[in-house]
Amino acid sequence: MTIAATAKNGAKSASEIETFIANWTARKLKVPVDSIARDRPLIEYGMDSLMAVNLSGRLEDLLGRPISGSIVWEYPTLAGLADYLAAGGSGSEINLGKDDDAW
Repeated sequence: MTIAATAKNGAKSASEIETFIANWTARKLKVPVDSIARDRPLIEYGMDSLMAVNLSGRLEDLLGRPISGSIVWEYPTLAGLADYLAAGGSGSEINLGKDDDAW
């Protein structure tokens, strides 16, 4: 079963999301998964902007909804990010219908 198919079967808990993020991060950064603390910012392990955008794409697959590429900067810890996503959050959105949001 694919991640996307699993996501359609129901919402993910914060614990499931946290486990996914911890395992993904450990693989990408080549560190033991148990070395990733729940309350330490992921960037302290070496996550950069490219990895953060990649992670947001994987989270989109897992959760079946759009996730902002800046989500790791908005919710920098494993626990904070997982809790936010489990509650249905998706990250920053720019309202393109308003002139004051334009660059």
